[in-house]
Amino acid sequence: STSFDALALGTIAGGTAGTTTNFSYTLAAGNDTATIIARPNDIILKGYSGGSIYYSNPASQSVIGTILCEVSLPGTTAPAPTTFTTNSVTCTGSQINLSI
Repeated sequence: STSFDALALGTIAGGTAGTTTNFSYTLAAGNDTATIIARPNDIILKGYSGGSIYYSNPASQSVIGTILCEVSLPGTTAPAPTTFTTNSVTCTGSQINLSI
């Protein structure tokens, strides 16, 4: 299996996509947001998406909100990316929030 370090430092380091035995990863970033999608390469696995958003709260403090989402059924379809609003990030559709 691929360790976290191998994935983080090798597979997608410096790029926007990468593939391991079990997943294909896609990264995207905006000015204050970032997303990652993990599409399963095997029909027995579930897909995952994650997102982070940077914003200032009403007290003018810097805040980073993050979320990790899991699709409800296994399969090789890429999950939808997370949804962003002005100061939050949420799972899309029927995805399950694993961050709670």
